[in-house]
Amino acid sequence: MPTIKGINCKVEVALTFGTAKAFTAVTKAFPPVGTLTAHNITNGEVGYWTIASGMVELSDQAIIANNITANTIEMPGLDSTNYSTFAAGAGTNLIMAATWGTLAEAAAYAVGGGASSQLNDTRLTDTKTRNIAGLLAPQDVTIDVRNGVVSSAAMAWVERKAMNNESILVKISQSGTVVRVCYGVPSLPNEQVGSGELASGQFSITVPAFAVHPNV
Repeated sequence: MPTIKGINCKVEVALTFGTAKAFTAVTKAFPPVGTLTAHNITNGEVGYWTIASGMVELSDQAIIANNITANTIEMPGLDSTNYSTFAAGAGTNLIMAATWGTLAEAAAYAVGGGASSQLNDTRLTDTKTRNIAGLLAPQDVTIDVRNGVVSSAAMAWVERKAMNNESILVKISQSGTVVRVCYGVPSLPNEQVGSGELASGQFSITVPAFAVHPNV
């Protein structure tokens, strides 16, 4: 597979959403498969989950739909094998993006994450430190921007959501292929400019689930 290049990349923010879809089942698998009769979702659509109870690990998780059938969708990049059992009901829905705006100011992005935290489990009888793996580091996303005199519609949307502490749905693509999707609360973009220089800044997205890298 080719390496992602910082050429012809696009960062997009969902501006509107479709009606919430109340799925009846999600498998414990890699990748997980969701079931809803006549869901009308198409390959490549992006959305996020709200989970009231049951498979709580999916809560606020962004997904990209793949391998669509009339009544099922596959969610590449996720492994729900050890998740809790899915429970359909009020407040548990998949919400798909309807329209997108391009973040024209985007100049670079970085996806955080890495090793699990180390928990010190050393005992008096030990002769060296005993560490065990804790929780994974969060995959918070940081986006560098070129600050414009007037913000694009997508940047204005990010700023508005940041001010209200509300989440945004983001997809990043390279040459038309989606390489990351995430859902989380953005920070307000900062800004700095020097004499004779271009104004630049940065904002981060606090991602409570995973910034999915679709394996398709």
